[in-house]
Amino acid sequence: MHKTSIFSIKLKSRQIGSITRLELTALLKSVEHRAPEVARNLRNHLWGIFEYAIDSGLIENNPVPPVRVMKKRNQKNHPALSDKQIGDFLLKLDNTGKINEETRIAMLLVLLTACRKAEVIEGRWGEVDLDGTKWEIPAARMKAKRVHWVPLSSQAVALLTRLRALVPADREYLFPNRVDPRRPMANRSLNALMERLGLSGVGTPHGMRASFSTYFNSIGGNIDVIEHCLAHVPANAVRAAYNRHAYQDERRAMLQQWADYLDRLRKERASSEPMIVAAMRSLI
Repeated sequence: MHKTSIFSIKLKSRQIGSITRLELTALLKSVEHRAPEVARNLRNHLWGIFEYAIDSGLIENNPVPPVRVMKKRNQKNHPALSDKQIGDFLLKLDNTGKINEETRIAMLLVLLTACRKAEVIEGRWGEVDLDGTKWEIPAARMKAKRVHWVPLSSQAVALLTRLRALVPADREYLFPNRVDPRRPMANRSLNALMERLGLSGVGTPHGMRASFSTYFNSIGGNIDVIEHCLAHVPANAVRAAYNRHAYQDERRAMLQQWADYLDRLRKERASSEPMIVAAMRSLI
C-alpha cells in the first residue's frame, strides 16, 4: 500500500495537532513488521508533512519519532577482490576487445583513485587538473559533504589524458551518457561490466575501496593516510575538522604505490598464466 494511503487510513479526519508521537511510533512499527524499508520511507514522508505544518503555523512541535526507533538496516559489505582476482580482472579489462573504452577507463579510475563509483562516473572536467596531477571533488558530490582532494598517479593521468582525446571538448562530464550527454554515465554501467566479466557476486566497483584498504593495512600503512585517501571522516569531532590537503605528500605517494602495485599484479597474472589472455578474449 502506498505510504500516503496508510497515513490517510490510520489518521483520517484527525486534527493534525492531536496526533501524538506514541501513535506515530505504533503506526511505523506496524508497517516495519511487514516492510522495514517502506516504514523508513514512511517516517521520512511524515517528517516532511509535520515540518511543513510547523512552517505554516499549524503546530509547534514535530511528533514524528526519531530515526533511532526504526530497526537498523542490514548492512551488506561490498565484496572485495583478492590480489589474484584483481590481477585477472585487470587482464580481462585490457584484453577483452568489446569493452567500451570510456567504460574501461572509468573502471580503472575507480581502482586507481580509491574513490566511490559515483564520484568517478559523475566527475566533471572542471574538477580535474592534469597539469597539477590532481582532482578536487566538490563537497556537494561527496558522501560526507567535504571537498575531497585526490592526487593523481602517473597511470591515472595517462588514462585521463586518453579520455580527454575521446570525449568531445564541449562535454561537461568525464563520462557523458551515451543517450543524453548532458548527464553522466549510467550508474550501473560499471557493475554490469564486472558481471559481464564473470564477477557477479564476487566483486563490485565499491569493493575496490576495500581492496585498497586491506592492502595498505596489511603492509602497515599509515591509518590516517589510508582514511584520507578513502575520504572517510574521522569519528572524533575535533579531528573531523581536518584540512582536505592533510597528508598531501603521503597520499600522493600512497596512491602512486597502489597504481604501481596494480600494474605488478597485472604482470604477475600474465606471466603465471600465459593462456589467460587468449581465454579472456572469448568471454564477450
